[in-house]
Amino acid sequence: MNINARFAGIVIAALRKKVYGMQAAVVTKNPNFLEKRRLIVKYRVTKVRGKEKVEKNLAINSRLKPSL
Repeated sequence: MNINARFAGIVIAALRKKVYGMQAAVVTKNPNFLEKRRLIVKYRVTKVRGKEKVEKNLAINSRLKPSL
């Protein structure tokens, strides 16, 4: 399941409520890797020059550097 499609509702809800600086941290298992690694996705909604901006930060807990 696509992470963006799965948790886009959190970002849309933050934009509708105009809650800027809201962070949503999600821990999932990424099926792209053979070993089950935890993938943490953080969304942050900010407002820049009157426009909403959604930032997504990927923090991957793994010893190897996977190619995204």
